[in-house]
Amino acid sequence: MIFFPDVNVWVALAFAEHTHNSAAWNWFYESQRTESYVTFCRITQMGFLRLITNPTVMQEDVWKPADAWDIFDQFLKIPLVIRMDEPPGLEDHWREGTGSRNHGSNWWTDAYLTAFAAAGELTLVTFDKQLARLSPGAHLLK
Repeated sequence: MIFFPDVNVWVALAFAEHTHNSAAWNWFYESQRTESYVTFCRITQMGFLRLITNPTVMQEDVWKPADAWDIFDQFLKIPLVIRMDEPPGLEDHWREGTGSRNHGSNWWTDAYLTAFAAAGELTLVTFDKQLARLSPGAHLLK
């Protein structure tokens, strides 16, 4: 099985003071026991790097870009953490997922992530209830 964490899960894993840090790490350790892969895609990688270097989001805990890359690289040193390229059929899923949706603050990105999960047959993992509802089989962390 391949788990596909949303950006909010990666940030919670990286930031010890994050509200969901314990829940994220509990889930992560459990996924590693089953020897499942945990993957970034380019969008979750970029979102992670963008958020942890954003002073409005991180406040006094903001990281410099070089440090953000180091943190990302540390994740990739974990044997079962990978970064996937776009799976075949992604665009068809993405177009289908945006055909009848209303706009929202993260509308395009959420549609992309759910399409990536569908096309790659991945289990999306998130703290975002709305995103979890959009992705059949998503794993909602609490």
